[in-house]
Amino acid sequence: MPYRRKGIASKLLDAVVKEAKQRHCGKVTITASAMGKYLYKSYGFKPKDNDLDYDLTMND
Repeated sequence: MPYRRKGIASKLLDAVVKEAKQRHCGKVTITASAMGKYLYKSYGFKPKDNDLDYDLTMND
């Protein structure tokens, strides 16, 4: 697929994290597909139960 491995998902995550920080959120929690978990873990999300968390207070 020509749109894969172009950094699009990382740029979208950057925008989500930036928006969450501006809204003074403490974390971003997602539910990911098996394929998506690799992306989120490489970005810094940590597994928690069935979801992945990104701690905004620890990732500046």
